[in-house]
Amino acid sequence: MDLQIINITKIKAKVVFTTDELAVSYLQYGLLGDYTFQTIPEDSYFEGHEFVLESLVPGRKYNFTVHLYDTKKNAGETKSYYFTTLPDIKTIFNVSGFTAVQKQDKVLLSWKLPDMENFSKVRLVRKDSSYPINDTDGLDIYSGLDTYFEDDLVDIGNTYYYSIFVYDKYNNKSSGSLVNIKVKDSSVEPMVETTLAVEVIPVDLEEEVLDEDIFENLVPATLIEVPSGATLVVEEEKSMPSGFINLFSLFKQRAIEGLDSIVGGVIESYKLINNGFGEVVDYFANIDTETKIKLQEVKPDIFDKKGNLNEEAIKNISAEVKKQIEEIISKPLPPVFERDSIAVISPLDWQTEKTKEYGADWHIFADSDALLSISRDMFAKDVLSIIVTLKKEAYIMDYNEDANNYETIIKAPEDKGKYQMLIQVIYTDNTYEELDKSVLVDPYGYVFYKDYKDFSWKNPVQFLVKEIKKVRGAKLSLYYLNRVDEWVLWPANLYNQLNPQGSGIDGGFAFVVPAGKYYLEASGENLRDYKSDVLVVEDEAINFNLKMVKKWEAKEYVLFMFLPISVIILLALFILKKRV
Repeated sequence: MDLQIINITKIKAKVVFTTDELAVSYLQYGLLGDYTFQTIPEDSYFEGHEFVLESLVPGRKYNFTVHLYDTKKNAGETKSYYFTTLPDIKTIFNVSGFTAVQKQDKVLLSWKLPDMENFSKVRLVRKDSSYPINDTDGLDIYSGLDTYFEDDLVDIGNTYYYSIFVYDKYNNKSSGSLVNIKVKDSSVEPMVETTLAVEVIPVDLEEEVLDEDIFENLVPATLIEVPSGATLVVEEEKSMPSGFINLFSLFKQRAIEGLDSIVGGVIESYKLINNGFGEVVDYFANIDTETKIKLQEVKPDIFDKKGNLNEEAIKNISAEVKKQIEEIISKPLPPVFERDSIAVISPLDWQTEKTKEYGADWHIFADSDALLSISRDMFAKDVLSIIVTLKKEAYIMDYNEDANNYETIIKAPEDKGKYQMLIQVIYTDNTYEELDKSVLVDPYGYVFYKDYKDFSWKNPVQFLVKEIKKVRGAKLSLYYLNRVDEWVLWPANLYNQLNPQGSGIDGGFAFVVPAGKYYLEASGENLRDYKSDVLVVEDEAINFNLKMVKKWEAKEYVLFMFLPISVIILLALFILKKRV
């Protein structure tokens, strides 16, 4: 049976499948481990079947089985299939690389700012006894745009706990990142960074490194200290079933020039700022008649006949109209209009066989962002705080009241490997428990070409040596072989992705696809068009390193024609001189 789960949203999912003979079917489904609900059986016999599961809970894993009976009344039931609904996001990106280093008798804190369109500032909060669990739980020591801060109000022998929060221009806040450091006497003890040192295995861009070489050893997570006096919950009293924990990949994709229509065609796009339409209504509130007239000149259908804001008219507003509206009202539109910063979300149920093979729970892309979501329903006791650690990065989880989930956005490590993820839950009764998970990290594929180095007087011959250059903005189109053996453009919008897509700043790209046969085309400025061989995929990502070939420029023709001719002339002159 050929079955696909497509159009997954926060509250819906479509199940499409075919049978090799006429049959009537229905689905039994529910949250993981439960099959309470049932669809209405089809009213006739079909070979092609389609069901839409509705009224689902955001950010939760579901299972279902298909029940069938044919024209001879032979009945059957399939294995269980799984999917995860998309989350209802309430948080924004955290900083990454948050570290604390002692510098003489001060603490130097540094971090990397997230790549987000509406970034406003960071706020750094400190406590002396435990980590600040929100932006008001401690001493506010810094607020601003920098990527570092020196804390000079510290004493030797004390341990300090820091949390840093990111804000956007609409005052939305990230869940928070953590670090701590014990201040030592710098004249006696050496100063060290507080993060865990991890061995990095270098991977050459063109060399294929076997998974077993990298995934065999688990990279440990830095252990975060729990509050003083807290006691560990005994094994038999633990209340954290893994089915209530999900990890979602956030593909932050930007459309390159000429692909704007593709962005507009994405069926389900999610912002990392959940303002809703109410935020937009507030933006246009209290404007006078003259301003309304100016707005209607720019966008005639922006208001309905009653003068109310027309939601449909502004959903796909163009960048040019957006700019004109902002000029009229003199303030930026809410981020729902940021068409070039769509965050496309995909549940990480791909490559399940590979994930199981290496004993991991999830699979994510290197240096990408991912949303970790834990349902509040899984806890039997009241939660004080939840801290998640991956490699040397630690994050606080925020409670999303609308979705009834704890959430945080984590940054995946830059290097391929298998990483430990520690989830520490601290309860209000001063007990805590730990959940030990693991994550496989795979790199994005890269688009690149080889080109000669620039001329340098320091090393005159280097212009004869080629180097790897990554391609930004290459257009990548993925085609697949459909059921009637036709090669067609893969419908990425059904899987919450873009196709075609543009390669990123570092040349990165990836398609997460179901099993099937595919081929990939690529084109770029001053590059020869590329077409891959047929790719046979078994439920995984298409993320190989794609080598393109540069078109020769006039100066290269001149160089490589002139060079051998010059050598021949010089040799001829040398021979003539010898004869004379």
